[in-house]
Amino acid sequence: MLGNFESAFALFLALHSFPVDRLKNTRALVNKNSLKNFDELSKLFSMERNNQRYKTRLQHTVPAIPIVSAFTKELFMIDEGNTSGIISS
Repeated sequence: MLGNFESAFALFLALHSFPVDRLKNTRALVNKNSLKNFDELSKLFSMERNNQRYKTRLQHTVPAIPIVSAFTKELFMIDEGNTSGIISS
């Protein structure tokens, strides 16, 4: 992967879509190396521990194109957690 997490995530979602996922007989014909790559993507984009694997890989990849929706979610959560910009005594 060249650091383009946005495109890799789009491919991952497409391969996990219902029309593709139900092609069990076709999946049996895919070579082992491609299945290994798919499994690696599945692990990378796992939702476990709030996307911890993705976030760790993103921190160690320079340059990188992050997943825009994940980035937006993080910004939203920061904003929601800090509802007031004023610290009151």
